[in-house]
Amino acid sequence: SGSVHGTGEIIPKLSGEAIVSAPFTGIVPAEHTEELPTPGTEVDDGDRLALMRPSPETPGGIEDFATRYTEAETERDLAAREYERAQRLRAIEGISEREFQEAEAAFRRAETTFNALSSYAAAAGGGSSPISVDGFILRTPISGTVAEVHIVPGKQVSAGEPLFWIINTTSVWVKVNIPATQIAKIDRPNKAWIRLIGTESVEEINERNGRLVSVGSVIDEHTRTVPILFEVQNADGRFRIGMIGEVYVSTGKEHKALVIPESALVEEEGSYSVYGQGEGEAFSRRDVELGVREGRRVEIVKGLQEGERVVTVGAYQVRLASLSTQLPVHGHEH
Repeated sequence: SGSVHGTGEIIPKLSGEAIVSAPFTGIVPAEHTEELPTPGTEVDDGDRLALMRPSPETPGGIEDFATRYTEAETERDLAAREYERAQRLRAIEGISEREFQEAEAAFRRAETTFNALSSYAAAAGGGSSPISVDGFILRTPISGTVAEVHIVPGKQVSAGEPLFWIINTTSVWVKVNIPATQIAKIDRPNKAWIRLIGTESVEEINERNGRLVSVGSVIDEHTRTVPILFEVQNADGRFRIGMIGEVYVSTGKEHKALVIPESALVEEEGSYSVYGQGEGEAFSRRDVELGVREGRRVEIVKGLQEGERVVTVGAYQVRLASLSTQLPVHGHEH
């Protein structure tokens, strides 16, 4: 199949990053400096990140938050039990549909309130309260790596201020920006090839190591591009958040064609040629006309026949040798 060229960037999945913010205006005590994780630290879901104490001018401080948290937790538990009871009664037609819906709505409201408070410290589902005698315990809501730390021990931070950025890179997204003029060529983009800046290798994204997440339906008014998202497995960490590169996205429209490796091409002022093997070990230059590209393969529309042998590694060296008046173009070393 052919492919469409675009620029790509490695970004975290929506479920693969989390910001841990300050639940109130306060400080991280200087005596707890050694407990703070540093960028690059691996953490598991629910791990302790830091301890916060309210600043002197914070109305209510930790006590107020602790009260709100405890009340919300109690309301959630009570509403959950009432909802379970309503489900049992409904099964035997012991309550009306309206009473059941009211119990369900009360549980949803209580659960939402509790989750909103507990999300500050990732306490939801963590099995322990974020409130301690020393202060408020901040915990990571996901497993991953600490990417950024915005804390100076002893310095006051405001409520809602981001303190930690946690990312999980076991799988990441590749966001590809395709020019709007090319998006119509794409039918079923189930494959892509990415060459990251600073590397020579080309990584293929296919059904074995990733998947298509989405194809954008809106054109960016500034860049005039359409975003395409691929998810790719990244257990070895070769893809780092923020990396950019060239990406070729498969059009999904397959056809039979004569193809050669991209490495066989020699470009000169916009024209392409290859070096084919003639008689013995002599090589001659062949001008070729290219068709579509698919990753590291390119279609040859004109200039070669099936079965011919071409130089696939070192084509530029063969070209340089052919330009030398002392060194003939053949396979013997001198």
